[in-house]
Amino acid sequence: MNQKQIIAYYLKNMLNSDLGLMTDINFAQNMARYSMEIFDFDITPLLNTLPEGTTAEAKINLYRDILNGKVELLDDSNLLQKTKSQISDAIPQMHTVDITEYNFDKNLSFIADAFGLSQTHRRLLQFFVYIPKMPMLRDVLENFMGPIDRDFMDEDNAMFFEELCHVPANEIKNLLAPKSIFFTSGILINRLGNIRLTEKFTKLLSKKFNNPDEVHTFLVGDTIKSDLTADNFVHIADDFNNIKKLLKTAAKNKTAGVNILLYGNTGTGKTSFAATVAAAAGLSLYFGSKDKDDCDARCNELNRTQLLLANDQRAVLLMDESDDVLQQERFGPKSSDKQSLNDILETNTRPVIWIAKNIKNVDKSFLRRFTLTAQIANPDDETKTAVWQKVFKRHKLKISDTELSAIVQNNDVPIAILDTAVKNAKLTSDLDMVQYTINKLSFITNNKKQAKEKPFNTGLLNTDTDLKMLADRIAAKNLKNFSLCLYGAPGTGKTAYASYLGHKLNMPVIKKRASDLKDQYIGNTEKNIAAAFEEARSKKAILVFDEADSFLQNRVNAQRAWEFSSVNEMLTQMESADFPFICTTNLMESLDPAALRRFTFKVKYDYLTIPQVVMAFDEFFGITISESDVRGCTHLAPGDFVVVKNKASIMDITEPNELIKMLIQEQSVKMHDKTKIGF
Repeated sequence: MNQKQIIAYYLKNMLNSDLGLMTDINFAQNMARYSMEIFDFDITPLLNTLPEGTTAEAKINLYRDILNGKVELLDDSNLLQKTKSQISDAIPQMHTVDITEYNFDKNLSFIADAFGLSQTHRRLLQFFVYIPKMPMLRDVLENFMGPIDRDFMDEDNAMFFEELCHVPANEIKNLLAPKSIFFTSGILINRLGNIRLTEKFTKLLSKKFNNPDEVHTFLVGDTIKSDLTADNFVHIADDFNNIKKLLKTAAKNKTAGVNILLYGNTGTGKTSFAATVAAAAGLSLYFGSKDKDDCDARCNELNRTQLLLANDQRAVLLMDESDDVLQQERFGPKSSDKQSLNDILETNTRPVIWIAKNIKNVDKSFLRRFTLTAQIANPDDETKTAVWQKVFKRHKLKISDTELSAIVQNNDVPIAILDTAVKNAKLTSDLDMVQYTINKLSFITNNKKQAKEKPFNTGLLNTDTDLKMLADRIAAKNLKNFSLCLYGAPGTGKTAYASYLGHKLNMPVIKKRASDLKDQYIGNTEKNIAAAFEEARSKKAILVFDEADSFLQNRVNAQRAWEFSSVNEMLTQMESADFPFICTTNLMESLDPAALRRFTFKVKYDYLTIPQVVMAFDEFFGITISESDVRGCTHLAPGDFVVVKNKASIMDITEPNELIKMLIQEQSVKMHDKTKIGF
């Protein structure tokens, strides 16, 4: 792909358009530069042969005619012979190619084929792909439109797209509509009226493919397979048979809007059930989305996968771990996201199997739209024994009734884990490998559960605002546009509260420290701050700035230009933030007054009260003590208990008096730091 050919193509389109030059003189002055940079051809000798007084418009018309290859100019008897000679040299040198030809950018053509894009779609997509990475193309455009930036690429510029891409303006409006293939497939994103390529599509463009099938395979992935059979689900045989019948009929009749919801506790084999029932129906199961973090991104990916598999009549999609996507708490009363999900459930061309742990929090409007729901429950011991016998029989591994009964009673694992365990035992000819494999695989599962954080205890917060009540009020009102400044003693739970609030609001939390954002080069700190806000906006997350005093210091004390600019950037971003924003600091007195005015709530944190110290003892050590035992513990924070707990664990200290001594030692270090004088 030749960038100069791309720029030449759009330059020719602009010169042949009805847009008109906004700065004719500047463009005429730049013609020689464009000829050298785009065509490697010096047009200056030609321009020098033109009569004195030739207007800028006449020069531009000549330039246009040369790009259009108009040899009839050479027949003009009014032209000087020297000028004719220069034009004769210029026409072949300044030849342009049609970049919309399929073979010009094969990789982009393969990707467009995989998405089923029309030729009209491709022409518009090319422009969105090329303009961000070609500064010179933007320079050329500015001669027609004046200064342009990211805002240029929006639906209001349809007339320019029409001329540049040869796409009718009325079609462009439809192509850039919210429900067009560009947006439903996750190619483009509209961020506050500004349209650009999504990050995922940009990454896709960086990969090289040999044909559209390679693109398709890369995007869709392999089918989800299971070694299990219907016999493994005899305890829910009715559900299995009815879902199998439904999927088979829907695929045969090309029925749209077929969605099946499987729910149940972890370990009941929901994913294995989905893969097994799809295979039993003669269909292939694919992941509808592999993204686990962002609900909107998952829905976009599901739309894209639907599009890619639209013509595969054997395809069924799986939306695994869909609790977050379906729960009602993430949707406001008039949320467009909710309508988008309703549209997915009503119009999907390929059947989708959704998997969730619990449907208690699933929005009722979604539940009404499911074609079928089924609870996948653990079988009782008798049923489980019969199912597990079939697993051993299928793998031709002998086991006595007593040995099988012991395994059934001692283990509650998914069929998939048991199947793997029996395979290993068969492979090694060692029956003990069954229990060994179960233990190892279960250990991984248990570790994941143990890795979850202990519930945040709001009772250990000593603040001037009831933060539990505040979190409940914010959650009840489904508020998003608020900000908090949490200040006070270190270790008192400021950052932990941000995580607690994220859990209450079912929002991801993005934490940034000064070390993440500060940069030694001028301007980069401001860019990093802006990028942090944009990341939170795109992920619909709570943004937390630890050590906020580094960015919001009082500008009265600033001595360098960058100290002003970083604070100004923070203030600007805070002003326009439409998502929760939290700052934590131990140095409240150093913050700029303008920053303080922008916080919805300013909450002061103090050390634990004596009753809270007693509560913390029970919380961290599981030990009950009296208030009189800790009356000297006046400057402790939950963070001190974490430190002491870790030290006590290493030193095997469990005596209450020893633990109190260790806490007082931590306290004395802090008080000493406050009062010490010197270097």
